[in-house]
Amino acid sequence: MTRLSFQRLVFFFVCVVCAVFFLFSNLGDRLLWQDEAEVAFLAKTFAEHGRPLAWDGRNVMAQMSGTEFDDHLVWRWSPWGTPALAMVGVYFFGPTPWGYRFPSAVFGLFTFFLSLAVAKSWIGKPRVAPVAWAFQLLAIPFFLHMRQCRYYAVVAFLGMLVLWLYPRLPRWSATFGLAVTLASMAYFNELSLL
Repeated sequence: MTRLSFQRLVFFFVCVVCAVFFLFSNLGDRLLWQDEAEVAFLAKTFAEHGRPLAWDGRNVMAQMSGTEFDDHLVWRWSPWGTPALAMVGVYFFGPTPWGYRFPSAVFGLFTFFLSLAVAKSWIGKPRVAPVAWAFQLLAIPFFLHMRQCRYYAVVAFLGMLVLWLYPRLPRWSATFGLAVTLASMAYFNELSLL
């Protein structure tokens, strides 16, 4: 192994360790804030009834005077992808702040890795891409958003996937992948398509 490749390996290892630390440390220490609590509520009713409801048998969740749900209390204010993803974390870790936030942090890590591939793909100079990756470690808002039980991490990952697929168009596989990625984005946040 040459000295340069060993240095790159150490650099990548340090970047990954830092990203994992920023994404997962103290993930469950704070209670869920307003929008995260909404997702947790919807995930709970989704798991119990097979669809997210604004009523859990005791409480009605409403912020817009009841326009968020239909006559059967089925949630319609936002797409169902985020509560469905939160259910996965709860399945493995229980209904705790850590359990609700874990899937988002995992997608944040996927986004971090994919950003290196995107940088290599778009910049075209292999030595510049790791520098862009290192700068991402300084982006505190990125890590704060990736740790929340919301749609941010999934949409960031899917957006990065769009950027990775775009230069590969018009190949059929890239076109198909782009269509699936955009459809998936709508399942988490319809405005992300804009």
